[in-house]
Amino acid sequence: MLLISCSTTDGSPDESYLDRGYRLSGEDAASVYLEGIENDPSAELYYNLAYSYLESRDYDKAIECARTASELYPDMIRFDYLILYAYRESGMMYSYEKELERLAGKYPANNTIAEMLLSCYKGARRVEAIPIARRLLSRSPSNQTAIAALGEFYDFYRAISQENAQTEAQPWDTGVKEIYNLTNTINDRLLT
Repeated sequence: MLLISCSTTDGSPDESYLDRGYRLSGEDAASVYLEGIENDPSAELYYNLAYSYLESRDYDKAIECARTASELYPDMIRFDYLILYAYRESGMMYSYEKELERLAGKYPANNTIAEMLLSCYKGARRVEAIPIARRLLSRSPSNQTAIAALGEFYDFYRAISQENAQTEAQPWDTGVKEIYNLTNTINDRLLT
């Protein structure tokens, strides 16, 4: 069974707004998706419209479109990810952090958002990171993002964090390593 989109552009049943938009990019695709949203709105059209704004680096329009879609389709997290991406790419890190905090409250079981928030807090010694990291560790005891976040506050976690693991050779690891060789020992008359 083949499903064809009902939203057509020129009366032809085999070319939808999505199909036309896929062949375009940036502002050209955005205009097709806007036309589609006006005639027959769908989550896919909103997503593609926001993404086309991202392609053309119009981050404000991308955020606005994704927010509208998130309100219309509240159970679709992909719009929230688009908002996060737009904030990060535009360099609006304060808004990025605030949006992550909002989403961590909205989706408390989402490990990806929790890890993104912990990465955002990294190095700032934010006490808000402690409960988030502990919750992540309760789900996944080897979560390195959570361990590193707790390592900013607790020596134990700092010690077991892979970020702080030895990467350079220590003095006792350098130099020529002699391996016990039975033949040399016999030749040196040390073995009798």
